[in-house]
Amino acid sequence: MRYPPDHKRWIVRFGAGCRPAVRLICLPHSGAGASSFAGWTAALPDWIEVCAVQLPGHETRYLEPLCTSIPSLINAMAPALLPVLLDCPTAFFGHSMGALLAFELARQLRREAGVLPRRLYLSAHRAAHLPARHPPTHTLPDDELWALVQSFNGTSAEVLAHPELRQIFLPILRADFTACETYVYQPDQPLECPVVACGGLEDDSVTPEELESWRVHTSADFRLRLFPGGHFYPATSQLLLHRMIIHDLAECL
Repeated sequence: MRYPPDHKRWIVRFGAGCRPAVRLICLPHSGAGASSFAGWTAALPDWIEVCAVQLPGHETRYLEPLCTSIPSLINAMAPALLPVLLDCPTAFFGHSMGALLAFELARQLRREAGVLPRRLYLSAHRAAHLPARHPPTHTLPDDELWALVQSFNGTSAEVLAHPELRQIFLPILRADFTACETYVYQPDQPLECPVVACGGLEDDSVTPEELESWRVHTSADFRLRLFPGGHFYPATSQLLLHRMIIHDLAECL
């Protein structure tokens, strides 16, 4: 399989067996980069290859301009990721902002090439067609935005402890929040791939009903999976989440 020149900018591969049975493409939450999934390889079997999307302006792409538009990100990302879906069975896992990206990426790849992932895991984000329950945050002053970030309990202690890192992190976070909060859902036919909506039982920002509403976006199987923890339940319930993914991917293969 011949990959496009910018493929390596978009995809970080964390390793697997030489012939994985399935490739799990992970899309991170706002402010995060591909490294947030680096530990998944050790927790998942060799037949699952863990890869993660690296967005412009994040981590290894920090010199590139940040993007504040979901459609712009998808239009640039889809051509780079298309070959990944063609040479190996693939599943998407998107957390929070990543769920929105995974959903729109699947729709774009269907439009461009008629291909879909075997599973679409949409984590900790309301269904795309639902309106936001909270006012936008991307226009908040730095101090207020930072206080909001701290309340999520998803930022590393290293970033919280160093003002210099905060100054680097805030523009990235603001750009990602802007992309999510200015997103406008465009109706389309339901996806023909199974969808698994995941969330934390104590997540105040996304309700089980909002997760259940992803059901209308698939004409295939739909499942709702809830785990102990809040918005960042993948960190606190990692073992349970990984067990679910392993069992589910084994079933679909």
